[in-house]
Amino acid sequence: MPMQTKINTFNGLYHQADRLRPSGEDDAYVMKQALKDYKNKEKIDFAHIAAWEVVRTNQKWSPIPLLNEESSDSGRKRKSSDSGNYARGSPNVEISSGFDLPDINEDPSPPPRRQARKDKKDKGPSLTNENPRDITHKFEEYKAMKKEIMEIKRIREEKYFTLADEQREALRQTMFDKDLETYNRPTDNVHPAMLAITLARKREIAKKYGWPCDF
Repeated sequence: MPMQTKINTFNGLYHQADRLRPSGEDDAYVMKQALKDYKNKEKIDFAHIAAWEVVRTNQKWSPIPLLNEESSDSGRKRKSSDSGNYARGSPNVEISSGFDLPDINEDPSPPPRRQARKDKKDKGPSLTNENPRDITHKFEEYKAMKKEIMEIKRIREEKYFTLADEQREALRQTMFDKDLETYNRPTDNVHPAMLAITLARKREIAKKYGWPCDF
């Protein structure tokens, strides 16, 4: 289920719980009841509270009348989808499993496209009138961008350490090859004045690697 659909569903359940709030109960009760109703309906916990808090203040996400809800002098009544009878609104009223939440993002009277574009061009961007779909989309883009940046940073660090290890290993191998070549180089043609220095260097190499040395 897309994130937008989940937020739509939870928002409807929250306003439903707010309407049925018992006297004396605070907003914490409404939130708790909405989370409970969402889990009962979707069989999973609602995991987008932060995104919902961002968009809930937008006018298009404000409370709207429930389907078949009617008012009377004695209190609110709701028509049951199963029996056709009316039941007074209370915290114990059960919502039919077939109850479809309205799409709170649909504007019943959207302005003409040309006029809306002209207004936007004249007045510039407005956060107050921003479509909640755009807000949610930007929120998702921000999370995706942050995740991508963290992944790029991790890959760069891995490449850096891998390259450093490879360079150290290449240097070690190069030094080993040079030492091995020097150690195995014959001294028959070495000038007598350089013989002592050459043999001393070979003894250093032998000691460095633990090689046998009888000279």
